[in-house]
Amino acid sequence: METGKQLEESARELSRDPDRHVKAIMELVFGAAHHYIAARLEQRHGEHSDKHGENPGLLRKCGEAKMAELFESIDRLRTGRFYGRKGNGEIVVQAFKLLEEVKGWLK
Repeated sequence: METGKQLEESARELSRDPDRHVKAIMELVFGAAHHYIAARLEQRHGEHSDKHGENPGLLRKCGEAKMAELFESIDRLRTGRFYGRKGNGEIVVQAFKLLEEVKGWLK
C-alpha cells in the first residue's frame, strides 16, 4: 500500500497545476488505485494482482463489483486524458473523488 500512497502524493503535488499535468496526474491516480486495490484484494481475499488489467476480473470474482466499476471509471478517465489532445482540470477533481472512494473501501 506504500506505493499507492507515494503515487497519490505525487499526483496531489502535480494537481497544483492540473491543466498542465493532467496526463501525469491521471497515470499516478490510476497507479495508486491499482496498488491500493491489489493490497486490499490480498488482505481480504488472498488474491493478488500484479497487472492492472487483472483487477476488475479479480474484484468481480471476489464479489467486489462496485470496486471493479470504480477502477474501470478511473481507467476510462485515464485513457481519455492520456490519448486525448486536451487536458481538463475538472477530470482531475473527479479522479481524486474516485480515488477517495477506493480508499474508503480499504477500511
